[in-house]
Amino acid sequence: LTVTDNEGATSYDDVQVVVSSTSVTTKSIKLNLFGGTNPYVNAEWNNWNVSGSLNSGVLKYSDGASSGVSAAITRHTLADNGATYGGTMCPPEVLRYASYSTSARTLTFSGLSTAKTYSLELYASRANTGNSTTFTINGNAVTILTDNNKTNKAVFNALTPTASGQLVISIANVNTYNYLNGLILTESGDTPPPPPPPPGPRYVKVNLFGGTNPYGSPEWNNWNVSGSLNSGTLKYSDATTSPISAALSRSSGINDNGATYGSGMAPAEVLRYASNATTARTLTFSGLSAGRTYDLELYASRGNYSGNFTNFTIGAAVQSISTFNNLASKASFTGLTASGTGQITVSITNPQTYNYLNGFTLTETTGTATVTQANSKEEIYGETASVGRDMPNDKAAPGSLILSAHPNPSQGVVTLVTKRGSTRLLLTIRNMNGSVVAQRSVLPGRPTGSHHFQLPPGIYWAEASAGEQRSAVKIIVIPR
Repeated sequence: LTVTDNEGATSYDDVQVVVSSTSVTTKSIKLNLFGGTNPYVNAEWNNWNVSGSLNSGVLKYSDGASSGVSAAITRHTLADNGATYGGTMCPPEVLRYASYSTSARTLTFSGLSTAKTYSLELYASRANTGNSTTFTINGNAVTILTDNNKTNKAVFNALTPTASGQLVISIANVNTYNYLNGLILTESGDTPPPPPPPPGPRYVKVNLFGGTNPYGSPEWNNWNVSGSLNSGTLKYSDATTSPISAALSRSSGINDNGATYGSGMAPAEVLRYASNATTARTLTFSGLSAGRTYDLELYASRGNYSGNFTNFTIGAAVQSISTFNNLASKASFTGLTASGTGQITVSITNPQTYNYLNGFTLTETTGTATVTQANSKEEIYGETASVGRDMPNDKAAPGSLILSAHPNPSQGVVTLVTKRGSTRLLLTIRNMNGSVVAQRSVLPGRPTGSHHFQLPPGIYWAEASAGEQRSAVKIIVIPR
């Protein structure tokens, strides 16, 4: 745990957490990776010379006691960021040296207790550009942009070891290199972890600005895009830390709409400053969960240059915003799912001279992206349709129209199965914005038919209609 006092001094120490008046002592293993010279001289930290051995040997807790835990990494080369590199997410001495590889590798902890739970912080930082590292544990992935990264760490909580007392972390390079500088493994007592967040969506609200007049609301993140095109780790609106970060591929400048510009779709402080570009660019979110869905609002507003539009594109969905004196019209995408590396990428283009971005709100659902089709009534674009479990022919009324999807979720190819009478029918697939992404007319024929569709990752509604009959099913396509 990192603790900062009111004077700005930072310490890295064990703590005692009190939950429901019950004391739970946590113990930490702090590990610095280096190459044999300039070890971190701190009694709380282990120094692992990975250039000498890919096995750490038995590690100590930060209080000096033996932990019985060891670590092993499958491959390694060392890079030196320099003695003055600095950093705040962990001691600068830990960020100085980075173990790197040009191919995927694993970090394995052994000797863990199956009666305890663990949390893990991983530090990945290198004084160069164009690289990101993805850490994956039990299917949960966190991607860290490593370029001069001194604040953004990968965090995993409530980890449980295997029956043999091991924990395996996959380390992959998104681009050329993956990095690991050090880590803190925290062991809880024989008690359940602190409870999960309350049910309901969680929000990441971000204001883009140029370094002056940040928005003073505690619910909002202020991203100085004039200082860095990488946001660093963002907080949720309840002020807790999220695993999410954002990166812009370019920002040509910051425009000031003025202190009296006004509000509407977002607070006036958010609409005041607009990041602009004259060529296409991307906004990429990292650290997203593959098991959740996301909604995204994007704000584009400029009190100048009438006739400018900004197009936002995610997958096959495109939304165009007229930006001139725009206080009300926002781009909204719903039911988004992350890629296999935990990312969502938004393309931002300008049909005319400029494209703009003032800020955004990313909403994270607490549910998973798995379909549960209990019998229910759901509103679909203003009309009500029955949604239920697949029904065998002998339980359907004669001549009734039934639509089902297989597999669901799928990884690209969805098969829609229709059970109907001999009438002509229309199959329509819409995304969560209501746009038609596929449509097929089916001639009268056999009572049962199968129809195959190739779809990108996302959430869709498929509908079959024949005369007065309609049947719909929600389908999910997940990344391969």
